[in-house]
Amino acid sequence: MHPDRVQLWSGAAALGSLILPLVDRETWRRPRRHEELTAWGLHITAGERMITLIAALTTYATALDEDLRADELDQLPLKAVLEAASTNQAHELLTGLPAPLPATEDQLVLSAYRLCVHRGDRDLTALSLHRLAAETRRALTTVTNSLHPPSPTCGDLFREAAASGTVGVRYGPS
Repeated sequence: MHPDRVQLWSGAAALGSLILPLVDRETWRRPRRHEELTAWGLHITAGERMITLIAALTTYATALDEDLRADELDQLPLKAVLEAASTNQAHELLTGLPAPLPATEDQLVLSAYRLCVHRGDRDLTALSLHRLAAETRRALTTVTNSLHPPSPTCGDLFREAAASGTVGVRYGPS
């Protein structure tokens, strides 16, 4: 796999890991999300890992669509990521991923995501994936709207996280 794609994935994964901690600066959001995940019959940690992964997959797919190199990820408008989160199908987000992913925890969550995608509408898989994708869009919308530039970029998100001392979360095995 091309080294730049591995670096691009690492940047997208870093962005994904920041989404929920930035959303959770509004203290009421985390308990509400936990209530929803529990009501949907999902384990909280597993659901949050999947939200983080979907945000990373969407960022990565959008960067590929925009033909960006890893060192250009900061320029990617969050609005483009949010639009992709609203329009891309789950299977479309799997295109062009480096194999294997650099981080083992990313690979584990990605395996679960692939299983959900390939199971289709069996059981509650499709509904769960749809709900998690909607929660990801909500988180991306919240973060995008909270940033100060009128058209924030991924770089603005990284700078905001650094300025506020927000640390990305890597959810371990549940």
